[in-house]
Amino acid sequence: MIKVVKFRKSHIPMIVKIEKETFSENAWSKRLFEGELKREDAFYFTMFDDKEIVGYAGLHILDGEAELVNIAVKAEYRGKGLGRGLLNEAVEFSKRRGAERLFLEVDTENAAAINLYQSAGFKTIFTRKRYYPNGHDAHVMEKSLNA
Repeated sequence: MIKVVKFRKSHIPMIVKIEKETFSENAWSKRLFEGELKREDAFYFTMFDDKEIVGYAGLHILDGEAELVNIAVKAEYRGKGLGRGLLNEAVEFSKRRGAERLFLEVDTENAAAINLYQSAGFKTIFTRKRYYPNGHDAHVMEKSLNA
């Protein structure tokens, strides 16, 4: 049974493990995730299968705009719709918090993520050159939440 719960400090070690597995040299550190817990505009969801964390998503919401700052699913759980489930949770939560638009950045070489975001109604609005530490570019994508 998969369930989504609010992010807690005790979740950070497993989240950092999934983050490194997913994003390698672009992964966020334990310290960055700890800082997110202190932000009033940050909202995180952790997805569990029984007692194991299998995915997470994080948002920043401020002044009618939301940004999906990270989302990842553990490797062996990918391709089962869990990323889409987390993305849907982030979209619906953003709407409930009054956001009118949701933004995200995605590595231009991450075709699976780009396909997911496009299928969920995100549009590329511009590209940031050499955005990631590994030198890759990032598409900035946007979805209107006023449907």
